Amino acid sequence: MVAGVTAMVVVATAFVVETVRSEGCWTPSDATLRLAEEPARAAAALDPGETLVIPSPMTAPETDPSDTRVGRLLAKERRTTCEGPAASQVVGRVLLAATTGSDRATSGPQRHTEPQSRTATAALLALGEREERYASEEFAPYVAKLLAHYAGSVGAGGDSVPEGDDSVLTFPDETTGEPRANLASPGATDAAREAVRSVAPYPESYALLHDTFRAQAAELLDARPHSGTQGKEPTRSPDSLRFRLSPALHGLALLQSARTRAVLDGRVEDLTRFDRQVLRHSRGGYGPARSPHEPLDAGAAHRRPGVDVPTWLREGAPAARTERQRTEWFLDGGRQVQRTATLWGKRRGLPERFLNRLRTGISSEWTAQTRLYAHTVPLTGS
Repeated sequence: MVAGVTAMVVVATAFVVETVRSEGCWTPSDATLRLAEEPARAAAALDPGETLVIPSPMTAPETDPSDTRVGRLLAKERRTTCEGPAASQVVGRVLLAATTGSDRATSGPQRHTEPQSRTATAALLALGEREERYASEEFAPYVAKLLAHYAGSVGAGGDSVPEGDDSVLTFPDETTGEPRANLASPGATDAAREAVRSVAPYPESYALLHDTFRAQAAELLDARPHSGTQGKEPTRSPDSLRFRLSPALHGLALLQSARTRAVLDGRVEDLTRFDRQVLRHSRGGYGPARSPHEPLDAGAAHRRPGVDVPTWLREGAPAARTERQRTEWFLDGGRQVQRTATLWGKRRGLPERFLNRLRTGISSEWTAQTRLYAHTVPLTGS
């Protein structure tokens, strides 16, 4: 046991002793490179522990997130490797191993551990302190995958954090007990939002998050208790289900506002081409599962689409006659969640009057969520 602990310490100090050369590049050690294939050791190596707390927006931080192990991994000085794999690949794979258990979604979702969730929160806090507004095109997919695995935390409302615990890096999910990354506290919310905005200008990353937040809506519906009698209205009201879907709608609204900002900032020069590429990278549409299951933070990232994009468009938007109309329907978060909810209700044989009320509620919640971000998008002209 002592030998194992010692090994962890050796690996954990790898980022401390690796220095940047005078020519402005760094050479990752073999120990650092191996962390991408050893998730448990990666999490131990980058875990900030319980000494780092989320700073209040009104006070100076007691501990600088950039001075943590994961913060040093993400430092500007490590953007270029002297030789071997590109820095974005080295840093990205190690970061995903430490926070998600892998850099590939090859297995089903697993419960996050405390070290994983603490590291994810610390990483996003450190990324939020970077001078650049946008991630590089090479590093953006790794940030997007990290966000996808913590979709529930990104979309969570502030009331999901236990009272008095705004400064902690994680908190237990009230349903499953899973350690959730505390991205809903005031000090971390902006960092999570900036991370989403930083990857939005890249179609592949945008598609990944658009898929994930839509899949999250399906996950939230599947996890909801409902009556087992076909044709009967569930004990939950449409309004209750509407608010249950709020985290997914929140994520989609944030993503949509990030797309608008990227256009105004000039990061997306041809919106039609951008949207077309998003559809090309998307995996498909998300309908209901056959039975409810335990909601996990990484569940949406691993959920498989029910149908491919062409089928989802054809069945969900039959009145759309042009490519532009189909694309607009696909990228409208509110209508996407309405479609998923309709399929969910029909699978369970719910009355049409119930589904009409649910769709209306989703539309109202979507309007409320998009208004939250309307003032955050810079205006030009006039």
